[in-house]
Amino acid sequence: MTIARPMFPPVDSSRRGLLSQAAGLAAGGTALALATVTPTPAAALPADPVYAAIEAHEKAYAAVRAACAESDRLCELADKIAGKYILDIPDLRTPSEKDTRFYILPVAYQQNGIDFFEAPTKRYVDVYLPGDENAQLRKGFYRKLDEIEKARTAVYGDIDAVVTAPSGDEAGAVDDMIDTVPTTIGGLLAFMTYLAKARGRDEDMLYAEHLEPLVDTLGKAAAILSRH
Repeated sequence: MTIARPMFPPVDSSRRGLLSQAAGLAAGGTALALATVTPTPAAALPADPVYAAIEAHEKAYAAVRAACAESDRLCELADKIAGKYILDIPDLRTPSEKDTRFYILPVAYQQNGIDFFEAPTKRYVDVYLPGDENAQLRKGFYRKLDEIEKARTAVYGDIDAVVTAPSGDEAGAVDDMIDTVPTTIGGLLAFMTYLAKARGRDEDMLYAEHLEPLVDTLGKAAAILSRH
């Protein structure tokens, strides 16, 4: 099973609650089933594959954190060498053109009665300098932002690539871990404990799409362990 994970996933507390509750119920059902089982000696059981899956995710998570730290370092270096990707722009909108719902920026300063803002993207240039009469001004700001971006790229290259591959590997490790059925009581407990730990440090690790395979994995684990 492979589940696509967006880089910036939306927060959905109700789904997370459902996932946590379902996992808790499944774990509780597993514990109840195990309570009536006489365990087979550990030497008679094969090595539990869930430990390797847990270790693989832990390594993948560490790689993501290292990649994020490197991305931050490169961005800070680009800030020093090339400057931040931001421009001071005037607000040339008429009162009727101002929309207080979208693209809101705090006023950076005022000059000659005109508010100036720090624009982080070209879209803000479009919003704050609308109309044909401001077309040349917009082009000038576009050009300045392009120059800043070019200078920053010379410092850090493809900055997105620094994190993209490790993030994809970590997402795959999550999917693999959830699909790995624990075959020992110790493995099952380690699996549930690690899930709680991992989600505690990264609440976006699990999604609603993980619910069905997670419950399926726990059910299979209970069935296996009930036979020993």
